[in-house]
Amino acid sequence: MSKFELATKLHDSLCPKCNGWCFVGGFCSFTHIPSEKDWETNSANFYFLQLAEKATKIMEEVNISVDEFIAYAQNFPDNIPENVMKSMERNNFPR
Repeated sequence: MSKFELATKLHDSLCPKCNGWCFVGGFCSFTHIPSEKDWETNSANFYFLQLAEKATKIMEEVNISVDEFIAYAQNFPDNIPENVMKSMERNNFPR
């Protein structure tokens, strides 16, 4: 999976404005069919691209799949194995 595909998957799983995780509401500027330029100039795309890069490091460190990682990220900070939590902290993966 490319980092761009992972960024989109993370967005679709974690974006509070798009998935009702909070009551912030409002507009989400993430572009689902982005141009190459969107990954640099669109703040939402750029943010999730950075998360994808951090997630890739974490998944490699603790040897978990994308789906496992997303499940942990969705449940953060509950029910996350210690090794995964430590890797998230080390790689500054926010919630």
